[in-house]
Amino acid sequence: MDKPTVSDLIKMIAASRGNVSEVARKIDKPRSTVQDWIDNSANATRALDDARETRVDVAETVVYKAAAEETLQAAFYILNNDPKARARGWGVQQVQHTGDDGGPIKFVVEYVNKRTESDTTGAA
Repeated sequence: MDKPTVSDLIKMIAASRGNVSEVARKIDKPRSTVQDWIDNSANATRALDDARETRVDVAETVVYKAAAEETLQAAFYILNNDPKARARGWGVQQVQHTGDDGGPIKFVVEYVNKRTESDTTGAA
């Protein structure tokens, strides 16, 4: 196949859900060539971005449906990634401990000898 029209390229992008490699395989062209065609067309570039946004929307819908069905993994995914959940304190928390002025933490270890002299001499 020769170079497709921009209209045909946009249709292929939509059908492949934004997977440029899949488009390239269907028309037997290198992926880099197809990517160049897309990069050289504002409409094809927008179509690629739209297809990838739609792909994410579909995946989010699956996660939200799973969470509605009380799937724990889906609920945690939302709680760790949704901006509204993060605003409520959910999400991956990062805690960094440092010493004075951001330096290393200093530990003091004190050994206490609680044995008496009779313990060491064997006297009863």
